[in-house]
Amino acid sequence: MKITEVQRKILEAARGAGGRYRFRTQQPATEAKLEQEACEAFVAGDYARWLSLGPTPGIVFTDKALRLYQPEKSNKST
Repeated sequence: MKITEVQRKILEAARGAGGRYRFRTQQPATEAKLEQEACEAFVAGDYARWLSLGPTPGIVFTDKALRLYQPEKSNKST
C-alpha cells in the first residue's frame, strides 16, 4: 500500500495514541474530506476498523497497519 501524506499524518498520530485515531473536529471541510477518505482506505484494506465509542468517530489500527509505517530513524550520534 502506498501511503499518502494525509495517511502518514494519521498513522503518526495513532502511533502515539495506542493505535487509535479520532477525527479532528475543528478543520476546513476539504481537510475533513481528505481525512475521511484516508480512513476509509485504511478500513477497506483491513488496516483499521471503525471506532464507534465516544462522541467523535475514528478508527483503530490493526497491527498490520502499524507495521506498514515505520518512520525512518536517524543514524546520527550526538
